[in-house]
Order: sequence, then structure tokens, then C-alpha cells
Amino acid sequence: MNNMIPLDPIMLNQLQTITTNILTTRSGSSWTSLLDPRRNLDQECGYPEGPLAPETFYQLYRKDCIARRAVQVWADEGWSVTPDVYDVEDTDKVSPFEKAWLDLPSSISAPTKNYSRDHESNPLWQWLQLFDEMSGIGTYGVMLYGLDDGVELSQPVAGFVEENSVPVSVRKDDYQGVIKNREQPRGVYRLHHNVEKTSGRKLLYLRVFPEYLAQIASYETNPSSPRYGLPTSYLLSFNDQWSSQDTGSMPTSTLTVHWTRVQHLVVQMESSITYGTPVLEPILPRVLDLRKIYASSAEGYYRLGFPGISFETHPTLGGDVDISISNTRNQLEQYMNGMQRYLIGLGMTAKTLPPSVTDPIPFIEKQLQAICMALDIPQRVFMGSERGELSSGQDDRRHKGKCRKRRTRFQSPRVLGPMVNNLIAYGVLPPPENGFKQVWPDQDTQTEDEKADVSVKKTQSLVSYRASGADDIMAPKDFMVDLLGMTIDRADAILKSAKKFQDETGGLEPIEQGISGSQVTSGGTAGKDPAGVGSLKGKTGIKTK
Repeated sequence: MNNMIPLDPIMLNQLQTITTNILTTRSGSSWTSLLDPRRNLDQECGYPEGPLAPETFYQLYRKDCIARRAVQVWADEGWSVTPDVYDVEDTDKVSPFEKAWLDLPSSISAPTKNYSRDHESNPLWQWLQLFDEMSGIGTYGVMLYGLDDGVELSQPVAGFVEENSVPVSVRKDDYQGVIKNREQPRGVYRLHHNVEKTSGRKLLYLRVFPEYLAQIASYETNPSSPRYGLPTSYLLSFNDQWSSQDTGSMPTSTLTVHWTRVQHLVVQMESSITYGTPVLEPILPRVLDLRKIYASSAEGYYRLGFPGISFETHPTLGGDVDISISNTRNQLEQYMNGMQRYLIGLGMTAKTLPPSVTDPIPFIEKQLQAICMALDIPQRVFMGSERGELSSGQDDRRHKGKCRKRRTRFQSPRVLGPMVNNLIAYGVLPPPENGFKQVWPDQDTQTEDEKADVSVKKTQSLVSYRASGADDIMAPKDFMVDLLGMTIDRADAILKSAKKFQDETGGLEPIEQGISGSQVTSGGTAGKDPAGVGSLKGKTGIKTK
């Protein structure tokens, strides 16, 4: 008994879960038996039972168009606009952090320098969208940062040192390593970061791996570590057998990679922060049903291209008629697959059978509706139809609101934000002066006409505020923040720019009282101004205290 290996808490919990599932299934109290104990719908309908391997979801993603769209749709919608990443609000000033961020695409565009400054075509957005998409295929995904630190991928990034880390391998043949790690003293975990060693580092490349190509090799088992239960190393497969024609041409196929070199992402997180629910898992029966409907409808129409033929003998010949089955089959073969356009029937009459065609569209729509309900996305968006006549205003606003929610609660804090923080820690980006910001454009909540209408109304409100002398009881900054809905930093930047304009030009002529509608009086001369802005242009007509 003393020679027994003590069970790790994580492994013990997994063993208890497996045992509970087995006992629950045997006792007949599983969820399938609650539906109808007389039948097993999964078996009768051909649905897979039990947990599925990561490669199953990956193969379905590669081969089935509906499955692929289901995985891609929220990543496509979420990254349809690009955010601004900056640390200084002043648009006239480019900080070292912002300059390094603008220069970042050049380091991953080898061998030539990337001279493009187009914010929309930054290759980083493509990698982040791919990372978001690949992570939804399985329970997680990882993104590898290729750095010029000169250290093997299996080791921590140069400049990072772990103290009291106790990784346990999940390999079944690594019992000695498990025993050795468990015998180590489990003190307080610390991660030391040497800023001098990481300063000025470059990002050479990015790679994205779904769960199928990123197997977890070991876990952190020190309970005092904030990474307790999280992966400490991965086995990344650079050769995908489903896409590579010659897997032997690569110098190596699988490498061990330390956790400090990757970013781990779970799209549909539940109780675990390491494993989530694959996007396809809840909708798998509906995807498989659609495969049946599409296949059966296509095969049915293909077969109906040649209508069925019924051969009937003449009633006067009686019931016992000698028919050459082989000769009849040969004639039909030549008629259907050759150039022969006649049939010879001795004592028989050939009649065509009327085809029975069923429209598959209602059945397809029902399955698509179920998939869109599970994904919580409008069916027209899932199908790629964005024509105005097909959309409902209320439905469109709700979808855009969910896109905005996903960007602020998932893409920023769990995809883009960790990436920027990692690049700062690696030394690829310099530390920002007062932290960095991720600002997503508001294009997903308003149409162009709605934004133009709001802009006109805000401008009219600003002109009215300036002309009425209301700044005596409400400061311009308070008006811009509380009534116009600007951020404090944005209001400060506008007021600073206005003050600079007034110092350089002497300011604008005062606007007289008595604005009514679109009538604006400027410099004592009244005139029509459809926008209601008078002599106020841009952000320069603000009086500052």
C-alpha cells in the first residue's frame, strides 16, 4: 500500500465524474431515458452517442457547409468592424506604444517590410478572427506567438522564470515524471518577469491551432498557483493530415510548447476555464439531419431523372409467363446508360411510373430555424442575406446589440486584450503611458441615416448651448459628458483642441441669441443653415473656462 502513487485532486475528480456517469447510465436514469424509456432516439436516428473526439468536430467543420457556417458566423459578425487600440487620447500625438502597434504588422510580414498603414487591412485582425473561429470548433483553441528570444518552444519565454510550478503530464507512459513532480515541495507559486531581458523583442509569426491540433500535455497541480488546473505545456501539430498533401515534407510535425508562448481561448465557457462546449455540439443532431435531407433530396431528384418503368404481360397470356430477366435487364441498361432509345417487349407492355417529388425546403427551413435558435442569431444573418426587405428593424437592432455585447464582453477581454498584454510582457510592445484602450466603432448599432440624424441633433444642441449662454450654469465638459454622451477623455481632448484653436486664431465670432430651428445668427447676420451649425465647424466652437 505504501508504494501506491497518491492520486492528484484533478485526476481524482475526473475519475469520480467518469464513475458517476457510468453508474447513472446503468441505472437507467440518464437524460435519454427520461425522454422515453421505450426507445433510444440517438440510435434510431443515427446520432452519435457519448462524448465525441475533437477530430470529429474538426472533420465536420471541414466537410459540411452548414457546420462550417455555424462555427464561423459569430466570429464573422464580431470582427466585421475593427477596433482602435491606443493609450493617448490626443489624436495629434503618437505615443511609443501606438507607434509600435502600427509597426507590428511589419514584423509578421516577412521577408519584406509592410508599408501599409491601412487600419482595416491590418493582418492582426485576420489572425484574431481565425483564432476566434478555430477555438469554437472544439472545446478550446490556442494561438502560438513566434518570438526571437532564441529559446526552444518547450521552454518558457526568455525573461520568464516560474517558481514552485508543479506540472503533471497527462501522458500514460510518463509515470516517473508524475512521481517526481508530486514529490516536489509545493510552495507559493510565483512567475518572475525580467523586463530588461524581454525589452525590444520582435514578433516573428502567429499560428492558430484548434483543439484537434493542440493537445494538452501537462497541467499545473500546485493549489497555490493562480494557474491551478490550467495547461502548462501543449503538443502542437504543425502538419494537418486533413489539409497537407505531403506531411513528410515538414522538418517536424509535433512540438512541445510551453504555456508562456501561447494564448488559450475557450469560446463557450461553462464551469471549466480550460474546456468549453464546442459550437457544433448542441446543434449536432440538426446538422446531421440537414445532411440527410440535402443528400436524400439530391439523390431523389437524380433518380427521378429517369422515371421508373413497369413491365406488364398481356392478360391473355395468363399468370405463368416465361420472361427472360437477363435480356430485359440488358435492354434497360442500354436504354438508361447508352444511346439506345427503344425497348422491345415480346408479350409485355412498358409503362412509366409517375414520379413522386417532395419539396425539401420546409424540412430544411425547420432544421435551420433550430440551429439559429441554438446559436441565437437571426436566420437571415446565418444564411448571409442582408437585404433590407428581408430584415426586421427590431430583429436587426437586437442582433447588433448582441454583436456589441460580444465585442465588449468576449473579444476585448478574452481575445484582443490578452494579446496586447502578452505582447507588452514579451517586450514586443512598450508599456503604455496610462494603460491602453480598445474602442470599437459604433457602426453596429445605427444605420448611416440614423447616425447622420443623431449627428445633426447633437450639433444643433451644441450650437444652442453655446448661443444661449448656458455655460454660466453648466461647464462645457459637463455638457459634453452628461448630455452629449462623450467620454471624459474625449471631452478633454476636444476642449484642449478648441483652446488651441482660440489661442492661434482668436476664436470664432460670437453667435447671437435667438436660435430657432435651423436659423442661426452669426456675426449679426441671419441666414439659413440646414445643419443648424452656423459658423461652428467641427470641434472648434467651444468656449472654455
